[in-house]
Amino acid sequence: MKIRGKHRKLERGSIFLEMLVAGLLMSIGIMAMMNVWLFSYRVTQNTDDIAISYNLGRQSMEQAKMQGFYNLAEGNSTTYYNGTQVLVDSTSGDARFKLTRVVSSNPAWPNDASVRTITVTVALKSTPATPLYATSTFLVRAGI
Repeated sequence: MKIRGKHRKLERGSIFLEMLVAGLLMSIGIMAMMNVWLFSYRVTQNTDDIAISYNLGRQSMEQAKMQGFYNLAEGNSTTYYNGTQVLVDSTSGDARFKLTRVVSSNPAWPNDASVRTITVTVALKSTPATPLYATSTFLVRAGI
């Protein structure tokens, strides 16, 4: 009987130590899961940003083509959009994307022999030096 009592005292101390180790292992696992979740969230957000910038860029390019060779205004234009592709003011705190459209002509406009170049660049407003989407095309009087 005396042996059982000693054995129980040893078990009580080991239960506390086992709980500490189990808690440590569980916290390490939870931290790893949080890192995986954060990584997947950033990947999803980046993919969404690229898709939205593609849509905004193509929309701007198609609008320029629809205006046509003679009606398209020469020069630079900058517009800002929020995360749901709605046009907002540049000073708005909701502005997320910056779209820049440049229209230039060679030889100088107006000239029926001109080749008009349209360049569209879409970037995040927070990092305008890194474009998410960029494209360009040419307009000529009779089409290409």
